Amino acid sequence: MTSSKLYGRQIDIVGFVDELLLFALQSGEVGAQLVNDRLQLTIADESPIDLELDAASSKLRMMCARLGVLTKSDPYGGSGIILVDQTALLVSFQNTLSDVRLMIEKSNSA
Repeated sequence: MTSSKLYGRQIDIVGFVDELLLFALQSGEVGAQLVNDRLQLTIADESPIDLELDAASSKLRMMCARLGVLTKSDPYGGSGIILVDQTALLVSFQNTLSDVRLMIEKSNSA
């Protein structure tokens, strides 16, 4: 996963979310949340990865909004299914000022 897509002023939220989806497809589960003003990524059963980013909250909120577009749900929170390589990924996210997080899981039934 290329976290460089989130650094600096020329960020690539669409590209980073695409990478999260592919990573969830490979690992089975990917999550993201804010912890102490850092973006914390969780990948399956691995130890969390903390990324120190400028405007981490805003960047996570943009990721959630992108998932809202892909799942055709409310940009402030929702859930849905995204097909990647004919495999269903279950997506849920919360995107409010007080609660920002996302979870992408590979469906067991696909």
